[in-house]
Amino acid sequence: MSERRPSSPHSSMDLQLAVLRHLPTPILVLSPHRTTVFANRAAERILGSPDPIQSPGKGITGRAPADLGIKLLHNRNWDVVLSRLAAAHDHAVSEGIEGPVHEIDAVVSTPSLPFSERHFRLLVSIVTADDGMHFLLGFERSSHFERTLSSWNEDQIPSPDRISVTQDPGDHDTPECWRNILKIKRAVFDSCNVAGFILTKDKQFYLTNKKAGELFGDLMGDTNGCDGLSLRTTLEVWDEHFAKQLEPTEFPGMRLVQTMEPFTGYRCGFVHAITGDRVVMSVDGECLYDDDTGEFIGGICWCKDLQVYSDFLVDQLQRRLESHETICNLMPHLVWTTTTDGYCDWFSNRWYEFTGLTKEESVGHGFQAAVHPDDLPKLLERWNSHKTSGNECDVEIRYRRHDGIYRWMLARAFPLHGENGNILKWYGTNTDIHDLVMARIEAARSRLQVLTVLAHAEVNLFSINKDKIITMAEGDMRWNADTNLYDVNNKSSLIGQDAIAVAQSTQPGGIPDYEKNILAILDGTLGVAQSEDVIGDRVYRTRVVADLEHNTVDGGQKPAVKGALGLSIDVTDMKARTASELDNNRLMMEEQAAKDSNQLKSQFLANMSHEMRTPTAGVIGMVELLSDDQTLTTEQREYVNSIHLSAKALLTIVNDILDFSKIESGRLDIEKVPLNLSSVVGELCKLLAMFADQKGLEFVYDNFMDEELKLIEDPGRTRQVLSNLLTNALKFTKEGSVKLTVSSTLAEPDEYGQDTMKVQFLIEDTGIGIEQSVLDRLFKPFSQGDSSTARLYGGTGLGLTISKNLASLMDGSIDLESQPNVGSKARFTIPFKISAWHQDPRLDTSAQSPNLGFRLAPLTKVPSWTTPLIHRSINQDLLNQQISSSATANYHPPSVSLSRHRSTDRAFLSIPQLSTEQRSRVHVLVSNKPDHRHQNIRKLGFSVTAVWNGREALSYLLSPSTAQPRPSIILMDVQMPVMDGYEATRILRTSTEYAREEDEAVVFGASEGDSTPELDSSGYKGTVLTPVEEDEAESSTIQGDREKCHDAGMDDYLAKPVEKARLEEILLKWAGRKRDPPSEL
Repeated sequence: MSERRPSSPHSSMDLQLAVLRHLPTPILVLSPHRTTVFANRAAERILGSPDPIQSPGKGITGRAPADLGIKLLHNRNWDVVLSRLAAAHDHAVSEGIEGPVHEIDAVVSTPSLPFSERHFRLLVSIVTADDGMHFLLGFERSSHFERTLSSWNEDQIPSPDRISVTQDPGDHDTPECWRNILKIKRAVFDSCNVAGFILTKDKQFYLTNKKAGELFGDLMGDTNGCDGLSLRTTLEVWDEHFAKQLEPTEFPGMRLVQTMEPFTGYRCGFVHAITGDRVVMSVDGECLYDDDTGEFIGGICWCKDLQVYSDFLVDQLQRRLESHETICNLMPHLVWTTTTDGYCDWFSNRWYEFTGLTKEESVGHGFQAAVHPDDLPKLLERWNSHKTSGNECDVEIRYRRHDGIYRWMLARAFPLHGENGNILKWYGTNTDIHDLVMARIEAARSRLQVLTVLAHAEVNLFSINKDKIITMAEGDMRWNADTNLYDVNNKSSLIGQDAIAVAQSTQPGGIPDYEKNILAILDGTLGVAQSEDVIGDRVYRTRVVADLEHNTVDGGQKPAVKGALGLSIDVTDMKARTASELDNNRLMMEEQAAKDSNQLKSQFLANMSHEMRTPTAGVIGMVELLSDDQTLTTEQREYVNSIHLSAKALLTIVNDILDFSKIESGRLDIEKVPLNLSSVVGELCKLLAMFADQKGLEFVYDNFMDEELKLIEDPGRTRQVLSNLLTNALKFTKEGSVKLTVSSTLAEPDEYGQDTMKVQFLIEDTGIGIEQSVLDRLFKPFSQGDSSTARLYGGTGLGLTISKNLASLMDGSIDLESQPNVGSKARFTIPFKISAWHQDPRLDTSAQSPNLGFRLAPLTKVPSWTTPLIHRSINQDLLNQQISSSATANYHPPSVSLSRHRSTDRAFLSIPQLSTEQRSRVHVLVSNKPDHRHQNIRKLGFSVTAVWNGREALSYLLSPSTAQPRPSIILMDVQMPVMDGYEATRILRTSTEYAREEDEAVVFGASEGDSTPELDSSGYKGTVLTPVEEDEAESSTIQGDREKCHDAGMDDYLAKPVEKARLEEILLKWAGRKRDPPSEL
């Protein structure tokens, strides 16, 4: 029964423990750990405590029940039983039921108890405490019968009546009762449907049940049993195959008694006593023990699964076949069997799954439908060959999968031989090796590719064994193309030959470095060696390494040299390329050095030209001031004119050098603007006709172009090239004529569909002519006809070079023909894009344009510095220098307005003429150091003030006075110290402190560019002009610097050196102009 923990006073607890300890019923309490925590005196006595009174619990507490000798019947385990009891207790409590009392049978094996008192029935109840479940065991005497087999004498036949049974004290102790019990046990044994027999421990007595009697007959006696020795003598027991008769010691009963160990499934055979059939059975053996003492008293054997041997063989064969098919179906291969004549009679399930064929479609010769048609002949050939020889057969063929894809498989067939050696059947398997075959094919393809590359790349790969014999040779091994030693298509011709002998036979003297390396590698002297060998006209680089073999005995510490591996490459072309690359690098470095030197030279020339231009411009300006002095004598005026001519000649040289340096550095661009070509050429010819008249030459200008035709090209560069050619014709012609003919033809439209006019300028003269050998170098820089040309006619030798390059930049050309003492012809051809027509030229192409030229047309205006030359005798040398330095031969960028205001173009159509009084009211501020421009402006009648830089100009404008009147025009240099012209102009245009109501003028500008903020019209409203040198003016119109000047707020520019006439023209142009609001750009 289940108990609850009492919660009574301490004295009551002691009383209860005292009563419990003195109870006559043995009580044992187990802890949650299943060990003894309490035993009363009665329990200590039966468990063998040495002194239950003086030393209670000694030797008992802390031990498990099994350790105390308490054993549960039926070989049950204490932990398992107690766990089940605890689970049942928890279940009962959860159901609201008081925990039950459990009964279990046990035997207490202690020396203090006699055998008759060792059996107890344990009453187990469970008490739940704070530390877990405690088990309370109460011991009660058990009513148990002990069964024994009485011993008998050898001369007595054992009888079941002799088997003694110990009855419970409560039963009737009479012989009749004993006999009834024995009869009941015998009846139970006989009623078992399984044949069984009992063998005593001493092997002397056998007792069978009725089923065993029917099986063995009288051999094992009647119901009273039989003698064991006589039975073993007459009974024949065989193994299950009836191949071996067992010895008596191998009988199942004897094995059981001898080993005293139970067994199952012991198979053996014997002859049936009645039918004579051979019977196979399976025997299970069990041991018999005395219940009181536990002593082994014998064994009982049960004969099961009795079967006639013939049926057994059939079943065994069937089981074997079933086992065979099961194994085959589980295998990852396709398994099949065939008869000796090749008739396939069975396939595993995997065959049907793989091929998708049915059994009917596969058996016989139907399997051939799954074989690739190209592989079937090979399969049948191999099968027929091995079927005849009886050997194992294997072949790689392709089988079609159920989805129609063929896969490579390894088909194998193995013969099954009979006892006489004849083939009974063939067993076969198909193993999927598709990936392996494809990898092998890919490896073979890769190897072939490598070998092909080696052969065509002139790479030699070889190996040599320890005896210097070539064992492998791949690649184009022919070092000498003339030798027949090696056949490219038969590499085996080298294999097996002596490597040194092959090298020595390649060329006279052999290949010394290669041979030395091979011998050193094979001797172990070197591990790696390389050589470059010259064989014929080719160079080969050969690298040889040792082929090592590691010995497992010493752990590979001292590998032995087993041969050499080598790689030889033809490096002839590589060395040639390397040498070529070195030469190219050297040439590139030299070219770069030349470019750098040329760049430095061009920069130097530009700097020098700039430095020379500034003082030259000053000289020219001062000469112009002197020429205006009316008090000069004739001789003094000639001196002034000579100075002016020399300065202009120097300026021409500077301009030529500057143009040439720009062409060389690639900084010269061509401007594409609309122009009237007839007007440009006509003005040039009118000026040059004056020089022709001074030399007594006839100047003819024939123009067959429409004078209203508008073309698109660079007018300044066109004029420069044409002027160079014409001035050369005038210089080198002493008598006769110079003729310019201008003609045009309509060309095909360009890629954008724009019409193009091809214009040809033909210049003919009757001058000294040029030798053919000289013509070839005329267009080279600084080149002239001979060394005396420069002395006789002047010039730098750059004119034709510059003209040739300019013509190329404009997609044109210059051709020159000449005969000594006859004259020369120069053709300058250039394509012009057509801007506008006064009529469509394609309407009448046959009618020739009217000749708009002239012959010695009268000069409309003659420069002041040329007038004295007209009234004096002509000096040809001086005149030639004057022609060379004339303004016509140099580039003058077109005076293009910056057009910052919409009304500007209309206002500038005519230049106003101002009286002396009107000029005096226009005040000009010159922002740069005072020079000839300051004097020229004053002589032109304008009021002028000079400041040194842009900052001084700003200060001047902030503090105007009677002595410092506010200027209407500012002449602002671009390059100045402290503050340049760009920054000063920006401040003037954007700052309100410089604005005045009386400012009047329109503002334009030009120079070098960068972007600036949008201008505010609240700033200075007067005119700002910038004088720039000709190279700067060219940069403005070509490189986009005009936009920079426009953004800065400038109105116009003047090209240095500023001539007096040009200065007067530009001042009159801007004087008094009212400035319109700026247009939106």
